[in-house]
Amino acid sequence: MKIKAGQYYRTRGGKRAFVGYIIEDTNTIYRAVGHICYQEIGEAETWAVDGTYLEGEESFNDLIAPWESPKKVYLIFFGDGTCEWRNEPSSAGDEVLDFHGELVEVVACKEIELDD
Repeated sequence: MKIKAGQYYRTRGGKRAFVGYIIEDTNTIYRAVGHICYQEIGEAETWAVDGTYLEGEESFNDLIAPWESPKKVYLIFFGDGTCEWRNEPSSAGDEVLDFHGELVEVVACKEIELDD
């Protein structure tokens, strides 16, 4: 997939990201500039034009597909008292990476239907 400016994308972690600008300098690896929508405004992120966030390794912040508004999401509750929404369900007892990249245990999962 080739990343384009002015588009929203889904990250590997299920978050929505916006790419606002593509740097023309082809000597720079991370040429796509934007932000991940769960972060505070002003926290810029960069990606390679293929959506890679970290060269040579898989990341929750990789851009993997154009953004499509989900019809339902899953609210995942973790054993450390935090929660986050995802596009895929998890089961109690699963160990998953949270959006900080830390391994946490799932204690519950609630499906939420979204309005159009």
